[in-house]
Amino acid sequence: MVLIPLMLALAICGCLGTDVTISNVQPRLDDKNNILRVHDGNIVQWTTGGDYYWYGMSYGDCKEPDGSGCSHKGGDPNCGFLNTHNVSIFKSPDLSSGSWSYVGEALPIGKRPSAIYYRPKVRYNPKTQQYVLWVNAVPEGNFGGSFYVAATSPTVEGPFTVMNSNMTMAHAAPGDFDLFVDDDGTGYLIYTSVTEGHNISVEQLAPDMLSSAKKNSGFFGATFVEAPVMFKRQGVYYAMFGHCCCFCSEGSDIGVYTASSPLGPWTTQQDIGCQVSDAAVPWQQEPQACVSLTQAQQNCIVEVATTNGVEYLWTGDRWQSAPDKIKDHDFQYWSPLTWSASQDGIPLPQQLHHLDNFTLSLP
Repeated sequence: MVLIPLMLALAICGCLGTDVTISNVQPRLDDKNNILRVHDGNIVQWTTGGDYYWYGMSYGDCKEPDGSGCSHKGGDPNCGFLNTHNVSIFKSPDLSSGSWSYVGEALPIGKRPSAIYYRPKVRYNPKTQQYVLWVNAVPEGNFGGSFYVAATSPTVEGPFTVMNSNMTMAHAAPGDFDLFVDDDGTGYLIYTSVTEGHNISVEQLAPDMLSSAKKNSGFFGATFVEAPVMFKRQGVYYAMFGHCCCFCSEGSDIGVYTASSPLGPWTTQQDIGCQVSDAAVPWQQEPQACVSLTQAQQNCIVEVATTNGVEYLWTGDRWQSAPDKIKDHDFQYWSPLTWSASQDGIPLPQQLHHLDNFTLSLP
């Protein structure tokens, strides 16, 4: 009998995993070698060993003006503020650059309310066996009138059908958000209220995840914030969000909050995206400001199954970073979270440090 050397056998069976290198200094590419046109959504691997799906916004070929990211205040008045942004779906077997293939539009323009769309999120509702898409919608020129659109699809690849665009939340003018589903199948929305100080709260959703259940945590954490994420790890609920920066080039901070229940109470922990500096930062008035370590605005947390267990991958958009100034070509910044324990024993993500690239070992 011929004995296969152990290392060769492990390689054949795939036990050693496949190393995938993620670059933060090169643009991510699709499978046609074009710059990947997707931003500020979420990335989910629905089945073990299956493809990763990225649901996000495609902003088009407009060019951003230098300086203010809120380009409706100057420069090209349309860049980032068009009602023709696509809600796109891409998929990849391993998150690597060059592997992302275009699936299609999640929410075709002709089948959704006319508005400017931002930050789509998709989660599976085990109670209805539907994939649920939420997206923030803003009437043109009126952020104070922002609302949510909720849609469903029986499949991960959509397209999604609008089921509700008139939900009432506990706080007015809902803006940036994340969609979270707990182990028992209950859905929650963590979101900012644009007209109530840009403050953050968590709200329980109805069983079909298409409207509010009228249960809210109340505001918590820092004020004038946006781009929240919410996830659960080892029985602890985590919320992370940073100060408003509206397509800003300097990036934002990343405040960390924990709770033993989705509706709180939430405890302020630490900021993992800050370096204190005397330099002026547009969204802060304090003498010593927080300079973003990632130069990105938080996008989503991706749960990645690796040979070392589940990694929690922080992702953010580096607005105004494209050399050609085309908004859809803006770079991403990704970084795996590392963990330590706080004084009360709760595991906490450690401060991020800039990485040109890093490697994931996928099974």
